[in-house]
Amino acid sequence: MHERIVSLAAMKAADRYTIEQLGVPSLLLMSRAGYAVAEAVLSLLTVAPEQARVVIIAGGGNNGGDGLVAASVLLARGVHVHVCLTRRHLSDDAAACWQALRAQQAHPALVLSQTTVDEVTDELNNCDMIVDALFGTGLSRPVDGENRRWIHAINHSPANVLAVDIASGIEGDSGKLLGCAVQASWTLPVAASLTGQWQGEGARYAGMMLPAADIGIPEQAFAASEAAECWLLDRHWLRQHTPRNDNFAHKGSFGHLWLFAGSKGFTGAPELAASGASAAHAGLISLVCPDDVYPTLAANAEEHMVHPQSALTDNWQQADALLAGPGWGQQQHALLEQLLATAQPLLLDADALNILAGDPHLQQQLQQRQAITVLTPHPGEAARLLAVSPADIQADRFAAVRTLQARFDCVVILKGHGTLIADGKRLCLCPFGSSRLARGGSGDVLAGVCAALLARGMAGWQAACLAVGWHALAGEQNNWFRMAGLIRNIARLVQSMDGNTNTGACRTLTNPPRKTGY
Repeated sequence: MHERIVSLAAMKAADRYTIEQLGVPSLLLMSRAGYAVAEAVLSLLTVAPEQARVVIIAGGGNNGGDGLVAASVLLARGVHVHVCLTRRHLSDDAAACWQALRAQQAHPALVLSQTTVDEVTDELNNCDMIVDALFGTGLSRPVDGENRRWIHAINHSPANVLAVDIASGIEGDSGKLLGCAVQASWTLPVAASLTGQWQGEGARYAGMMLPAADIGIPEQAFAASEAAECWLLDRHWLRQHTPRNDNFAHKGSFGHLWLFAGSKGFTGAPELAASGASAAHAGLISLVCPDDVYPTLAANAEEHMVHPQSALTDNWQQADALLAGPGWGQQQHALLEQLLATAQPLLLDADALNILAGDPHLQQQLQQRQAITVLTPHPGEAARLLAVSPADIQADRFAAVRTLQARFDCVVILKGHGTLIADGKRLCLCPFGSSRLARGGSGDVLAGVCAALLARGMAGWQAACLAVGWHALAGEQNNWFRMAGLIRNIARLVQSMDGNTNTGACRTLTNPPRKTGY
């Protein structure tokens, strides 16, 4: 994982360190950012550069300066550029860029204006792309007056919009909507993504997030800020950490997962969790369920064993990993207490989390647990665990997942748009996924996938990241509409990332020996 997500304070500190401690001129950083913006525009245009018309809405701060530099680069590449400067007072670097651009104002493909939005509405409605360089991260109060009208005009244009750093009108840390905001088609982060681009309304207005532009702020500058960082999960990491199968392995090599799940009226959840575990190649899967649903679950089981809870023996204590909660009901306090006392890796999902939220004794037992534990709450379950509202969780998901991890001292997967994974040392965000995953059963599948990886001997952090990544990427595909299709996609994805194309222990001879007798 090489792309970071940081707070506004950390970004400003890294920027300041680069300028003051490393001696990199701020104007050079702005020039690099502007060049990256121009390159992004050129890569996204659907017409040839010499046929394109681009409008750049530039404010008076450094974000506006990035847009002004981009205008010069685009002009040199043959693009017709109209720059609308919305401020009379500019930062020093932006003013230098404006003067450099004015020196080219005789160019027939360049239009410079410091005017009202009404006078450029036709241009906004007839261009190929708009670059939003109005505010960037420099906004902390609600948008009003003429700025509000600029944003309204941008949003009513049929043209695609590229936001520089962050959609204007979005607060950089929380993602809060400051009155109104530009609805971007794409957002180009500069140097690093901001937390506000991935949560709250910021995630809605960002459009498609492009890879952060490298403007020369080094690793040491971010490290000097001493701020907590988050990293974006990426396909390369997933492929690199997908376990490689050994052709000489047997079912015991892939671990035995024991699943405690199901209750009357909720028999689908354990089936989906078991199927998710199968897709992630758990070697053996045993399902323990209440007696009243045992006949139903046993009749439907094809790839796993089913045991009634009343006949439970000590065999489960030899498991390689345990999963509890999917469709479990609220009456399993005693069994959950037993599970928490084990030395095996344990994943708690769904009703196991709800039982935990209402029992301080179980919470204390969880905090004292030495073995790997993974929690997989959605915002509602996270809110119950922290005794807050779901709105509080969603207001700052980064803070929420860190608080959950610190309170219970385990790996936490906070599900939702931009699923977060925390283990106390690291925090990462999954940028993949689809709204098709927002349906009953999706979380049960994820729990099964992650628990299977724990059963295969994987560390909690790695298992959580792989499971979330596989699940999200499989959900992005358009070829499924039922959970069986999602599970099939996960299995295929795991096989494609395995990298072991030799599917047999023996080779088939190209020219086998001929039979010479009978």
